[in-house]
Amino acid sequence: MGAVILTKRQLNALLSIKLNPRGLHKGSSAVTMPALVEVGLVEERPKYRRRPGETAWFLTIAGLKALANAEPSEVRSPDRH
Repeated sequence: MGAVILTKRQLNALLSIKLNPRGLHKGSSAVTMPALVEVGLVEERPKYRRRPGETAWFLTIAGLKALANAEPSEVRSPDRH
């Protein structure tokens, strides 16, 4: 995979997933996620073992690297809404 240029919205979606290690609710960022899945930064996996069939968004290793390489000014701070 070559370099992917991400929008601020996409970077913030990646940050939201990182801040939710048990998975980000499937309905969150529904418009943004398909593009992130397509480039391999996000994947859909089962959310809880206790809730069969429920899925959530999770970062891939490539997604973590994309966040690590992003300029801090490109991503909202976690304490701002």
